[in-house]
Amino acid sequence: RVERKKKNNMNSILSSLLAFIEFSAWIGAGGYTLYHSEIINVIYKGNPRINYPALVVSGVFFNILIAMFLYLSVYQSCIKKNRNALNIENNIPLFVATASIILAYISLIIALWHVYYVMTFFILTILSLSFVAIISILPIYDDDGSPSYSKKELKIKKNQ
Repeated sequence: RVERKKKNNMNSILSSLLAFIEFSAWIGAGGYTLYHSEIINVIYKGNPRINYPALVVSGVFFNILIAMFLYLSVYQSCIKKNRNALNIENNIPLFVATASIILAYISLIIALWHVYYVMTFFILTILSLSFVAIISILPIYDDDGSPSYSKKELKIKKNQ
């Protein structure tokens, strides 16, 4: 029984370490892509090949996504203390966020297609995955300011 506990602890440590390495690799790939594609300079310096109406539509959808994220994570979780903000009963903000991220991604591909052509898809995919990796690494906090996963791990260790 003691050997099984050690094996389970070792497996959980290895899986969390591998997940951290994977997320770090995606963040590094996103930083490398962001630096070498010069996408920020292309957008802000006004490249004439950019489709600006599609870029504006993409910006609108990204702002809707940020608003839904702030609504669910800050307003519902922190201000209203609603821990079930992401449940099925409150699904309209989730649908809006999902639709807005898909439409923002598609419109950003349309906006940057004449600058990067086929590489637009790969550049934006790597940047999106690195953004998801950044969000995944951030801990979720409880009302008292402690990471929520630490309490669950303590309960598991006490039960073993």
